[in-house]
Order: sequence, then structure tokens, then C-alpha cells
Amino acid sequence: FGGRAVIYRFSAANRAMSEVAMVADRGPYTEAYQLYYHQKNVWITEERPEAIRPVAPSESVVTESELIRTEFYADYLRPQDLRHGLSCHLVAANDDVYRLGLLRSKRIGAYGEAEQRLVGRIRTHMRRAVDIAQHVGELKLRSSSGFEALDRLRTAALVVDAEARVRCSNGAAEAVLGQCSALRVSHGRLRGDAEVRRALAA
Repeated sequence: FGGRAVIYRFSAANRAMSEVAMVADRGPYTEAYQLYYHQKNVWITEERPEAIRPVAPSESVVTESELIRTEFYADYLRPQDLRHGLSCHLVAANDDVYRLGLLRSKRIGAYGEAEQRLVGRIRTHMRRAVDIAQHVGELKLRSSSGFEALDRLRTAALVVDAEARVRCSNGAAEAVLGQCSALRVSHGRLRGDAEVRRALAA
């Protein structure tokens, strides 16, 4: 597409605090984005994931005349010869939202309708790639030395996230879950009686 491609991952609950640009090292600009300019990125909106357009050119979010008056353009985009963007919503998984961002110079011009349609057609494959990457990450966690140590414990142990989704469990926990009515896993989440729910909430 004649420019750069970046995958953005951020928390749907708190974008400004947790956005991460998943890119190969581009020197000081990557660090500057992570530390400061992600808060100034006028191309990324605060819409709910379900309201986000699948593919959207930057001009549909902020006009060029508005863009060039922003700090984000003056101090971040312009020094890199970047002017036009195209955002592609990939997935909203758990509390994370993933987007593909394409960026290129004024010299090449804005992303046209044909390019937007092409990105829309390959979006399914990119979504699948992100999904696979997440599953591979979980498998790596399960196969890590830390999990091996957890599995050797005689005490039942489960690792759950803030939404009580079970990330991994050892053999002792699997045995307990099969015998204990007060504790169970349903649809991938740890469930239990009132005491268990209070403990999880805490």
C-alpha cells in the first residue's frame, strides 16, 4: 500500500493508558509514540468496538485541514513524511481491541476506494492471524517452565484473569474441579458459590 503498517492493541476500557503499537523498532519515533504521542493520535477514536467501521480512511475521522493543525501531525507525522492513514478494525478479544493502521505520505495521496475494498477483503485473514497469535501465546504460557513448576505442585492451582477466565490449571486443580460442586469451570470461566465469587472479586 505504499507506506507503513502497524498493529495497534489497546484496552477498550482505557485506551489512553494502555495502547501499544506492535511494530519492529523504528528508533526514537516508536518510543515517542509509546510514551506520549499515542495520547495525541487523533485518528483513533473512543468509539465502542461494535460501533467501529471495519475499514476507515483517516479523512473520515479528521479532515486534512484539521489534521495539519494538530500536535500529532506537526511533531510526529510530518517529520516522518506521513499524512494519510487507513484504519482496519481486526478483533475485540477480551478487553483488548486490535486494529491495523496503514500510513503513507502526502506525495502518494489518500487511500482510495479500491484500496479500502482490498483491505476489507483481506481483513478476514488478518483477523484469523491475530486470533491464532493469541492462541499460540496461551500455548507458550502453558508450556513455559513456570507452568511446568505449577503442574508439579500437589496443591490445586489455577491462573485466571480479571474476568475469571481460566488461563491455565495444574493436574491437581483438574482433579478438584471434577469432584467439587462449589467450584467449576463453565464456558472457560471459573464459577463457584458465593464465597468463591467474593474471593474472585477481591
